[in-house]
Amino acid sequence: MGQLGCVAGKPNNAESLLSNGEIVFVAPGGMKESLRPSRKKYEISWAQRRGFARLAMKTGTPIVLAACPAADDIFHVYESEVSKWFYKNLKVPLFLARGIGLTPIPKPARLTHLISEPMLPPSNYSNPENALEDYHSKLVNRMKQLINAANQNQYGTEYLN
Repeated sequence: MGQLGCVAGKPNNAESLLSNGEIVFVAPGGMKESLRPSRKKYEISWAQRRGFARLAMKTGTPIVLAACPAADDIFHVYESEVSKWFYKNLKVPLFLARGIGLTPIPKPARLTHLISEPMLPPSNYSNPENALEDYHSKLVNRMKQLINAANQNQYGTEYLN
């Protein structure tokens, strides 16, 4: 039976796991994306997040994207300077949110998870930075497609292929 565990989100940890044949789950937007205010729901905050794509290229590991955009509908998250300060200075995910009414009870939402096809990193390229930018762009665009498909209930296999 397989094991499940967590390690610090550092490239050398992920590379070591991948070299040992392990599966690595990464959240490129990290805590910053998960704490974003509701006015930014469904947005992808990966503009400066290229490490996951760089690692995939270095190790030749395909990336499989997963999206569950309705998770953004469970709580109304408020933008807060207090939240930003706690995360920036203490790395503590303190946030202000409400669910049903003014309560912390989550709002009902249909949580549909969409999974992409394995997206192979480029293997032959003359300019690594251009290849990284192209691959990263493909990953971001595919994630946007998954989010849009889920939000429009267009997640049949004919759409995702």
